[in-house]
Amino acid sequence: MTEASSEESAAARLKEQPWSPGQKRLLTVVAVAVGMAGIDTTIVNVALPRMSTDLSLSLSGMQWVVDGYSLVYGASLLAAGVLADRIGFRKVFGIGVLAFALASMLITIAQTPGVLIGARAVQGLAAAVLTASGLAQLTAGFTGGQRARALGIYTTVGSVSFVVGPLLGGVLVDGPGWRWAFLINLPISMAVLIASRGTPGDQRNADRKLDLTGLLLASAALFFITYCIISVAGRGWGDAVVLGSLIAAIVLFAVFILAEHRLRHPLVDLSLFRQRNYSGALVILFAVVASFFGLMTYLGIWFQQIRGYSALAAGSALLPIILPFLVTAPWGGKLLSRYSTSAVTTTAVALTLLGLLPLTLITTDTSWLLLGPAFVLLGAGGGLCQAPIMAAALGGVPVERAGLASGIANSMRPLGVVVGVAALGTLLSANVHSVLGGQLGDMGFPVERAAQIAHEVAAGRIVAHPQISADLLRDAFSSGLSTVVIGSIVFSVVAAVLSVKMLPRQRPE
Repeated sequence: MTEASSEESAAARLKEQPWSPGQKRLLTVVAVAVGMAGIDTTIVNVALPRMSTDLSLSLSGMQWVVDGYSLVYGASLLAAGVLADRIGFRKVFGIGVLAFALASMLITIAQTPGVLIGARAVQGLAAAVLTASGLAQLTAGFTGGQRARALGIYTTVGSVSFVVGPLLGGVLVDGPGWRWAFLINLPISMAVLIASRGTPGDQRNADRKLDLTGLLLASAALFFITYCIISVAGRGWGDAVVLGSLIAAIVLFAVFILAEHRLRHPLVDLSLFRQRNYSGALVILFAVVASFFGLMTYLGIWFQQIRGYSALAAGSALLPIILPFLVTAPWGGKLLSRYSTSAVTTTAVALTLLGLLPLTLITTDTSWLLLGPAFVLLGAGGGLCQAPIMAAALGGVPVERAGLASGIANSMRPLGVVVGVAALGTLLSANVHSVLGGQLGDMGFPVERAAQIAHEVAAGRIVAHPQISADLLRDAFSSGLSTVVIGSIVFSVVAAVLSVKMLPRQRPE
């Protein structure tokens, strides 16, 4: 068969698989639920100042409102996937959506910091449950080209929700108030619960023995590694808590792997990681997410604190990234009918690299003539790679292990966000301290005071000082942001190399 006829037959197979009404409904409810959870990951960043005023949150309390969600979410995804495999994808998905709605209601009526932080942690747990079970049901409910296209839409919604959060948050916080940012989850959750009844793709494997020891070890290891990464930005790698968490995570992971090798019915089928497509796709997904969303976090701070944009304006400034992302994400699944997973993913990452390179020149006053084209390329590449990566990860996974496999794959996304923000934040902080510390020292500031000011600037707080020009502080942060871009480039290069080396070079059937 010639190359042309092969491509035509692949396209024909794709057209011969129209989605049923049940499949369309399944994709809609899962995408809406995952999008809702993703938005609540970042919407809180805009709402925090008002939350702090209303509930008298301390700085530590503000951090836990954000980190409590991510910490529980990252630590629970594996357990949520196992739960979905045993009880059933659809039932567990419904439990997750209902729990998310109840947690959102608690946040809406919270009057104390403790209730708010606790409800955010429950939200993180519920988000893990609905995400792992929803993706597992999608994997079982679609096949072949259908699955690639469905995963393209799913990953688009999941990824875009992270960057839409601050924009939506700005509208709600400046309008009816921060509590409405969570109140809107209630009608959305109820609609999802009603629409999810009878959706296809429901599977369960109740006969499989539960590896409780492995589940506890893996969840504890994920908890400590996530806590370590979250804490390092504020404490530094030399802090006892950070080092203790890192050591605990390494030891727990090692014990977990040893235990899994010896069990007849292990929690994780370690042979999954011997599949080149699966293990390669996990690392690529991690690197892409760390690069993209780590940079997006600091771009948002740069627009608000350095360029002086409002929360809503800063969210709008990211539209040149968001809109191309939305446009190209569905293309990723469609292109798999004509080109290999490796080719599509490598091309997508190359586009992001083309967008990142001009941003290494970023300064406080960088023109939109540079920012605009760079943002468009960044968003286009980020969207295009989503479906191929997820298709490579889950395409060869047996349906009976789809919940676990999707739970592991999904854990790469929050872990990538946390690592990206922490690692790139460390680069930004080091650059700001290097640039600003020397300048303030030359101006006669004591070392400790210079370090304190540099720390505030690295956090995006430009504090007025009679002896220091605000432009000097803004330029220092912008210099640090250029270093963040270089870090994003490193993550993207890793993703590009692995896309060439480890992903399939033939079109998915």
